[in-house]
Amino acid sequence: QGIQVMGIKQLMCAILTGALVTSAVANVSFSDVSITGPLAGTFTTNIGACDIDFVSTAIVGDSQAMRSGEASITYVAQANAGLMSDQLSLNTLGALSGSGTLTILEQIFDLTQVGEPMIGSFMTTLTMNSQLPLNQTIMFDTPSERIRVVKRVGLNAVEDTAALDLASVALIEQTLNTVPEPTSLLLLGVGAMMIRRR
Repeated sequence: QGIQVMGIKQLMCAILTGALVTSAVANVSFSDVSITGPLAGTFTTNIGACDIDFVSTAIVGDSQAMRSGEASITYVAQANAGLMSDQLSLNTLGALSGSGTLTILEQIFDLTQVGEPMIGSFMTTLTMNSQLPLNQTIMFDTPSERIRVVKRVGLNAVEDTAALDLASVALIEQTLNTVPEPTSLLLLGVGAMMIRRR
């Protein structure tokens, strides 16, 4: 009988742990994706379970059609657990030289609150001396289950120097992490107590 009780406890622990893991990696859905601006035609979108990637062939500068350009990217993300952080991973593949610069502006708005307040932001300008690829995590002021992300990508190589002046962006990876729901946290606590009693 003791063996049967222990087996039931092990099964309960496995179920509880599985419930927590499922919640922690809950899928995020993406919608209302919009890309506008002079560089919009160079971007394509790939959507995964918890990430959205923007692949681009944008390049400006010497011997190019444009010496500067911008793309504005917006989308809505929703999860069944509160969103905790927005991780922006930018890979320019070393395509900045001379006077070339790449500017990223990121703003996150909470669609669950009246007035849709901004709960996170990030801005940077990269040059040929910047460390690439750029990896930046943006923490939200408050968790939200539904957000709008507004991203502006600017390439500039207007200044004509003796060097090769180019600015390019190849990939912007966006990953959203979720926080376990309170119910799942409670299940984790119960599971931990059962394991400890063993």
